[in-house]
Amino acid sequence: MRKEADQKLNIGGAWHADHSYAQTPVTGSILAAKALPPTGGDTLFASMYAAYDSLAEATRTRLLGLRALLEELFTHAQRPEHIYRFEWEPGSIAFWDNRATWHFAENDYHGHRRLMHRITLEGVALEGA
Repeated sequence: MRKEADQKLNIGGAWHADHSYAQTPVTGSILAAKALPPTGGDTLFASMYAAYDSLAEATRTRLLGLRALLEELFTHAQRPEHIYRFEWEPGSIAFWDNRATWHFAENDYHGHRRLMHRITLEGVALEGA
């Protein structure tokens, strides 16, 4: 994934899990830093397990079987206590479980190049509820 110095938008600049839309979502991803800006470009990781576990019991009960209320969980997951900031250094490698985390690539390094190589790990097919 590359962002050149003259580009304004980056890849991954919103909370997401890689390939979560697929019938066989990926298990995890590995990202390796190849070229970094002098500052910025961190990747934030939100633990969906921690976010769900810290919801009030009444909210968890409401979420059961109600897709519309998942937005509440998504908003809750973005609280600081659920987020880890990965500060990239030359040669850094991040490895995460796409089934349990969201991630967000900061886009705060305009005018600088950032190049990352991603490896995506095969997942297993989902079963209907």
